[in-house]
Amino acid sequence: MTDNFIRDSVVNSNKQKGRNLKLTQRQVNIALNELTLDGYNVDLPNDLEYLNTTCNSLELTESYRESLVSFSKSNVLPDESIAWLKNDLTAALWFDHYSYKYKHNLSFFWGNYSADFQNNLITCFDLTNIISLDRDGVEYNDYRVEWKRNFMNEAKSLYNKVLTTPQDLEWLDRKSEKQIFWAHSYLSKYGYLIENPLFLSNDLSTYYIQICASLDALDIFGHRNNHPYKMSLHKKEIIRKMRNAWTQRRFQGKRDAETAQEHFLTRRHMNRLKKLASEYGVSSAEYLQQLIDEAYNSTE
Repeated sequence: MTDNFIRDSVVNSNKQKGRNLKLTQRQVNIALNELTLDGYNVDLPNDLEYLNTTCNSLELTESYRESLVSFSKSNVLPDESIAWLKNDLTAALWFDHYSYKYKHNLSFFWGNYSADFQNNLITCFDLTNIISLDRDGVEYNDYRVEWKRNFMNEAKSLYNKVLTTPQDLEWLDRKSEKQIFWAHSYLSKYGYLIENPLFLSNDLSTYYIQICASLDALDIFGHRNNHPYKMSLHKKEIIRKMRNAWTQRRFQGKRDAETAQEHFLTRRHMNRLKKLASEYGVSSAEYLQQLIDEAYNSTE
């Protein structure tokens, strides 16, 4: 070999080792998954820098890299297709439940790729694939992008139809810690609460989100997407019973308060208290609390 040939070979080799792939994070996940399926030992999930470092250390050929980039870009849905899940936690929780129920159609695989529920959901959906045969009878991993696109569009259409209306939730005060915790417990008790190990209800807003997603999921299988939506009797009955149970709980609480008042008030004073409370349009307990607060504040 001539010195020039050796020098050119080294330059070309260095260029190949230094070449960086340009992919989005979701495309990076596909690329890393393909490397794993091809027998390479890589850590998934990871970022673009890790992918480039890995490809250089493995000294992958230029044709392999080009094929990996092309494959990764063509086997992931565009970001706008999954934006409704990324931007809406309620929708993401609903879709997770919906997809799990339909897992037999595409062998959905839910792994633990991220501690963030929404990111993990999208990653799992992106990486779901089946083994197919090409025209030459060679096996390959089919991510079935067109099927996923149709599945995603149908799910989004159904979600928009089965959303529980504000009118059906007007009795539920999203700012009331007592009521939200009760509603969450009620749905869990009767088996209507949808859950995921990575979805943690750790504040009032996430408890409310889980409640809404669970109610929205009640009509997933009772409605056909090509028909006008009408809330099922099943869902109506669940909401009715839930609302009545809360009303009874509140009424019982008021009765308990009035019973307690009767233990330390004479009948005459109890009747006067009820009359005054009625004139102000509040319960006797609320009126008594107001009197105590006013008297207490006047001493400060």
